[in-house]
Amino acid sequence: HIEFDKHYYSVPHHLIKEQVEVQVSSTFVSIYAYGNRVSYHPRSYAQGAHSTLTEHMPDSHRAI
Repeated sequence: HIEFDKHYYSVPHHLIKEQVEVQVSSTFVSIYAYGNRVSYHPRSYAQGAHSTLTEHMPDSHRAI
């Protein structure tokens, strides 16, 4: 996850510790790595909460 405005948004797990760029509107958060959009979430104002997409998790962390 990356943190933006005290909320955590998931990115693909292979990007752990990589630098990303975040573009934000009042309704969406887009996350880019190497010039490509790698994640797109509805914007949340819930501080300390997480927005997680299952496909961003490694297989070992997904529910069966």
